[in-house]
Amino acid sequence: MSKQNKGPKKPAGNGGGNKAPPSAAFAVGLRAGARDTEPLLKLDDPDYVAAQWTDAQLTQTLDSIPEDKRSEVHLDLARVAEFCKKLVKAAGKIEQRDAEALKILGREDEVSAKEAKLEIDVAELAKQKDALDVREATVKGREDEADGGFRVRLDAIEEEVCNRRKAFDDECEGKLAGIEEAGAANLASQRAKLVEREAVATAAELRLEDETARLAREDQALKVRKHRLDRQEESLESERLEALESARQITQTEVNAERQRRQNAEAMAHRASDECTKAISELAQFDELKRVIGERRPEAILEEIQSLQVRCEKLRDELLARPEAVVGDMSTLKKEKEVLLTALNAMQPELERTKIELSKVRVGAVERDGLEKQKFALEKTNQALTAKINQLGDTVDKLTEMGQTKSSFPELVRMDADERLQRTPRLDEVKNLRKFTEDLRQRIASAEPGVPLYYELQDIQLLVAGLATSQLHIFQGISGTGKTSLAKALAKAIGGHCEDIAVQAGWRDKDDLLGHYNPFDKRYAEKPCLKGLYRAQTPRFADTCNVVLLDEMNLSHPEQYFADFLSALEKNSPDERVIELYESALPNPPAMLRFGRLVSVPENVWFIGTANHDETTKGFADKTVDRAHVMTLPRHEVEFPLIPLPSQQGVSWRSLKECFEAARTKRRGEVDRLLGELTTGPLIKVLEEQFRIGLGNRFYRQARSFLPVFEATGGSMATALDHLLASRVFRSGKVTARYDTTRSNLEAVQAALAQTWKGVGGTPVQCLSSIEADLRTKGKA
Repeated sequence: MSKQNKGPKKPAGNGGGNKAPPSAAFAVGLRAGARDTEPLLKLDDPDYVAAQWTDAQLTQTLDSIPEDKRSEVHLDLARVAEFCKKLVKAAGKIEQRDAEALKILGREDEVSAKEAKLEIDVAELAKQKDALDVREATVKGREDEADGGFRVRLDAIEEEVCNRRKAFDDECEGKLAGIEEAGAANLASQRAKLVEREAVATAAELRLEDETARLAREDQALKVRKHRLDRQEESLESERLEALESARQITQTEVNAERQRRQNAEAMAHRASDECTKAISELAQFDELKRVIGERRPEAILEEIQSLQVRCEKLRDELLARPEAVVGDMSTLKKEKEVLLTALNAMQPELERTKIELSKVRVGAVERDGLEKQKFALEKTNQALTAKINQLGDTVDKLTEMGQTKSSFPELVRMDADERLQRTPRLDEVKNLRKFTEDLRQRIASAEPGVPLYYELQDIQLLVAGLATSQLHIFQGISGTGKTSLAKALAKAIGGHCEDIAVQAGWRDKDDLLGHYNPFDKRYAEKPCLKGLYRAQTPRFADTCNVVLLDEMNLSHPEQYFADFLSALEKNSPDERVIELYESALPNPPAMLRFGRLVSVPENVWFIGTANHDETTKGFADKTVDRAHVMTLPRHEVEFPLIPLPSQQGVSWRSLKECFEAARTKRRGEVDRLLGELTTGPLIKVLEEQFRIGLGNRFYRQARSFLPVFEATGGSMATALDHLLASRVFRSGKVTARYDTTRSNLEAVQAALAQTWKGVGGTPVQCLSSIEADLRTKGKA
C-alpha cells in the first residue's frame, strides 16, 4: 500500500515524467494476460514492470482492500483482463495485416521480375531487327555493285529476302504482341489483385483504427476509473490510519484499565494473604484448645455440664434428707460445686470464641481458595495483555518505520512532481497601468461566465494601487456587495490561483491556518493556506498574482491566528519573510521548504480578507488595520458594456511590479509635496492635541506607494490621500464614533481638514462624510 501513495504519475509515452507502479487492479489484470501481451510490452514500460509482480505481492495488495471494495476491484480486474485480451487480438490482427502486406510486396516483386524479363525480350527483338537492317544494307550495297547480269538474280534474292523479312517481322510482331498481351493481362490481373488486397488491407486498417479508438476510449475510461480507485484508496488509507489511531487509543485505555484491575487484584491478593496468615494463627490456637479439650465435642461437654448440674441438684436433695452429720461434707461439696461452676462459667466464653474462630477459619479458607483461583486467572490475563501490548508495540514500530520512508508533506511533494506546475506559462506584459486597470475591470466583469460582475472604475483603481501598497487587503461592507466575488475574480482575471479559506470562530494560532505535524504517523496535516503559499513558488505560478482568500476573516481574532504573517509581511527582505512550521527539519521535506521546516511568504501572494460587522464577528485591532489596505465596497447597480479582450492570458507579476516602481519614481516629487502639505498643515496638530493620534512612519511609507500608483491608473492623488486618511484615521473608533469626543472636537478637526486640503486640491469626500455622519449622531444624542 505504501508504494502506491506517491501520487499519480504520467505513464511512459505521454510526455515524460517519472514512472509510478500502477494500481493493484491494473497490475493483476496485466498479470492475467502477461503471457499473451509480453511480446507487445517493453522493459521500460511501467505496465510491463507491474506485470512482473509476484503473486505474494498481489495477494497482499488484494488482502489490504476492504471487503466492501473487493467486488469493484474484481470487476475492474475482469475488465482489465478483457482489455488485455482485446489488445492481444488487435496485435494478432496487426501481425496478420503485416503478413498480407509482405505477400503483396512479394507478388509485386514477381510482377516486376516478369516486366524486367519482357523488357529483356523486347531488347533482344530490337537487336534482331537491327541485324536484319544491317543485312538489308549489305544486300543493297551488293545490288548497287552488281551488274545487270545479276539483276534478275538480285531481284529474286531481294524478293526472297523481303518475303522472309516480312514473314519474320510478322512472326516477331505476333510473338511480341502475344507476349505483351499476356504480360499486360498478367500485370492487369496482378494489379487488380493488388488493388483488391490493398482495399482489404485499407478496410482492415480502418477497422483496426476504429478498434484502436474504441480501445483508447476504454483505456481512458479505465484510467478515470483507476484515478477514482486511487482516490478511494487514499481515502481508505487515511481511514485506516485514523482507525489505527483510534484502536491504539482504545487499546491503551483498555491496557491502563486492565493494569488498574491487576493492581487492585494484587492488593486484594495481599489482603487475602494477610487474612489467611491470621486465620492460620487462629487455627493454631484452636488446635491448642482442641488438644486441651481432647476429642470431646462441645456438645458433649455441654451435656456433661448439664448432667453435673442435675447430679448436683440430686445431691442437694439427698443432702437435705441426710442427718446433720453429713452437713459438713455437703458444705465441702457445695464449695467444690461453686468452684466447678466458676470454672465452667469461665470456660463458656472461651468455648463461644472458639466456635466463632472456627467458623471464621472455615470462611477464610474458602475465600483463600477463591482468591488463589482469581490470582491465577489474573496472572493469565496479565500474560495475554503483555503479549498483546508487545504485538501492538511491534505494529507501531513498523508503522513508524514505514512513515519515516515517506515524506511528511505528501501534497507538497506531489506538487514538486506535477509536470503542469513545472511548466512556465506565457503571460501578458503590463506596460501601462491605466490601460491595465481598464482591461482588468473588463476581465473581472467577465471572469464568471453568465454572471457579470460590475464594479466602479475607481474601486478597481483603488484595488490596483492597494496591490502596490500591501500584501494584506481587507474588503468590508454590507452583505451582498461582492467582496468574496471580487477576490476570486481578481485571481482569475490575472491568471493566478485563488485559495479559498473559510475562517472558523475558534482559530487561535497559525496551526489553524497552516496545519500541524502529527508525530505518530510522521505526517504534516497540510491546510489550504500552506498549499497556496507553496503553489505560488512553483514555475507555473511564480510569475503570476496569487490570492489567499480569508473569507469572514474577523470571525476570530486575526491578531492571533494571523500573527506570524503580520510579522513576516513587515520584513523588508523577501528572504526573511518565512513562517516556521516545526521546530526541527522533518523527514523527506519538499524541495522549496527552507531547511525542511520553513515556508516562504512570496511577494506574488496577496492575502485578501472579507469582513462583515455584526454580533458574530470581532473588531480589527490597529495592528491589523495599519498593515492592511482597507476597502469598503458599496453596492453596485450600474452596468456597463462588456468589451471582449483580444488576449485572455495571465498577467506577469514582475512586469506589474516594474510598473509600480516606475510610477513611484516618476511621481516621487509630487508625492513628497502632498505629504509635506499634510505634515505642515493644521490637521496633524489637531489630531495629536484633541484625539492623541499621530501618523506613523508606516503611513507615510505606504502613501509613497499608494498615491503614485493610483494616479498612474487614472485617478488623482487627492482622492488617493482621502481614501488613506478615511480608512486609517477617520475610521470608526479612531476619530469618529468615539464616546469621549464632542461636537467641538469634530468641528475642529473638520475645519483643520478643510484648511489642509486647500494645499492638496479637491475635496476630501470620504473623510468629510465620516465626520458629518458622526456629527449627526452626536446632534441627535
